Amino acid sequence: MFHLAERTEWVGYISSTSVYSETEGGWVDEGSPTQKNMPRCKAENLWLELGDLEKTRSRVFRCAGIYGPNRNALATLRDRKAGNINDSKLVSRIHVGDLCRGIHASMTSSIAARKRVYNMADDLPASREEVFSYAKRLGSFSEGDTDLSTRTRRDKSRSSKRVNNARLRNELITDLVYPSYVEGLKDLENQCIWPFTESILQLSANRTS
Repeated sequence: MFHLAERTEWVGYISSTSVYSETEGGWVDEGSPTQKNMPRCKAENLWLELGDLEKTRSRVFRCAGIYGPNRNALATLRDRKAGNINDSKLVSRIHVGDLCRGIHASMTSSIAARKRVYNMADDLPASREEVFSYAKRLGSFSEGDTDLSTRTRRDKSRSSKRVNNARLRNELITDLVYPSYVEGLKDLENQCIWPFTESILQLSANRTS
């Protein structure tokens, strides 16, 4: 265990909703069973313990599937890297802008609890099939452009769960800018890159190319 700098008032750890046990499309909240032997779960516990040890506020953010500029169904279709777009399993997502808003709200929140876990997800769990079907219509893709039904290893292992975001809504941000993939993809199709800048996105692209 390491120690924090003096006067540290807040620490946060970005985790994932993959820590929850499989529910086959059922709902999960922050109190649902987790896969305790998973390294990410162990990391969560260490960060939460840090709050007690250092007498500061420690927050864990369990993120659903994150999408945003350069990482979304429209971009995936244009790059022809969609894998299996006919997957009907229900999963939750969150736009990176709302994720940033939630984390920032946690930093400035008046909630004094030493340890707190938040599910970071939008309001509408949806299947990959639904999302890509909407993206194809929105982006006016032809069927030939989106004939990408090859199943990948990741598709086979994709879990199915719906993530309850009530705590996020009640304690951090009551109004999501993107309550579902519909609003998110519409803005992305209109070239909205909030909360980033062109230079940051270009830097990110260069690092992953």
